[in-house]
Amino acid sequence: MKSLRTISLLAVAATVLFASVAQAAPTVALYIGDENHEAATIKPNTPTPLNIYVEGIDDTIFSVEYKVGLPSDLLVVSNTYYPGALDFGSSANGAAIGIGECISSFQETMGHDPLWVHTITVYSLGFLDATDITVGPYEGYATDPATPRYSDCGGNIKPLDGKGATIAVTSVSNGEDSWGAVKSLY
Repeated sequence: MKSLRTISLLAVAATVLFASVAQAAPTVALYIGDENHEAATIKPNTPTPLNIYVEGIDDTIFSVEYKVGLPSDLLVVSNTYYPGALDFGSSANGAAIGIGECISSFQETMGHDPLWVHTITVYSLGFLDATDITVGPYEGYATDPATPRYSDCGGNIKPLDGKGATIAVTSVSNGEDSWGAVKSLY
């Protein structure tokens, strides 16, 4: 009887440990392009969406704030927000988005993570070097927070991890059987 109780206790402890490890930290994450890549090439003279999601939250959300660190070679063409949301931030300080209503991220995504909050459409006039696009804390306060944050519908402000993306560079081969070989002659 005692060993059965010990086995049951170990099973419960393993379940709790596994569940806590499996749950990702709440994050505001940025992905490149319509297919939401973590690393992608941004083509010159082509509008490219940078999609921002809140991930790993099984909570209510009323607002979210963060700053996207864009390379200076990218021009912002437009911003699109969650329906009904308002951005109280600025391009210099970051986004401080009021959702406009109290939403449950679990109900809004039908139990599927993540929750889309913002798309920044960017445009590049030329080829870009490989670089990271960062997601960090909003910088619009006298004392800036250490991390991106969100507030739940009870007014509690909670931290988020920031997850950026990488602009990748596509190299052109100059092997004998490629167009790059022809280009290298000129």
